[in-house]
Amino acid sequence: MMYLPKDDIIEPPEGGWPTISSEIFQDMNKTPEVISLLRHLPYIRVPSKTPLDQAQGAPWCYFADWQNVGALLERNMDGKSLKLVSEGPDICDNVPAHVIGLTDGGRDNPIFLLDTELGIIYWPDCPSEISNNPSYGNMQIFDDPYEWAPENEADWRDNATRWTMNGFFEVLKDQFQKLNSIPTSPLSVIDVYAYLRPGSDGLVKRLQVIYHEHG
Repeated sequence: MMYLPKDDIIEPPEGGWPTISSEIFQDMNKTPEVISLLRHLPYIRVPSKTPLDQAQGAPWCYFADWQNVGALLERNMDGKSLKLVSEGPDICDNVPAHVIGLTDGGRDNPIFLLDTELGIIYWPDCPSEISNNPSYGNMQIFDDPYEWAPENEADWRDNATRWTMNGFFEVLKDQFQKLNSIPTSPLSVIDVYAYLRPGSDGLVKRLQVIYHEHG
């Protein structure tokens, strides 16, 4: 993510983030494996003084800074409301303990769900230009959740585009490299799928030309 200032990416200390533990995250009802994973991940930092100035890590997308969330939970923030914004209001009640959302934003923020048991990332509302791209076919999982998932989980699993973990992040990287995902500042990222519509103001084309000219 070359558009991000270096200090926007924060790495976990030895032993993991102290603000992430099963006790602190008890209201989210996640497995020890999920908690251990969150303790040892790097994050796109939420600025402490200006939390609304977190940088987007994908188009229109704020990734969860779970170590910052842990600090908020310690100050009595409601963990159940965090499930709602990180897993989606329509499905959060049916997301099991071994699945964790990777994003944390407003109503229109994309939802990415990592199943830590299966090693699959679920992307509800993935743009069709991405999900139907044949070059990404070997990175997707084409199973039938109705054949194996609990009844209350099958719908959301089936309705999401399903990716291998490595494949998911390769797709995000490829979208940046192809300038389908375009940083407009150190904080904001847009995509061509929303802007390349009849009547668009030509912003995407102008930005693509600038990035091509300057490497």
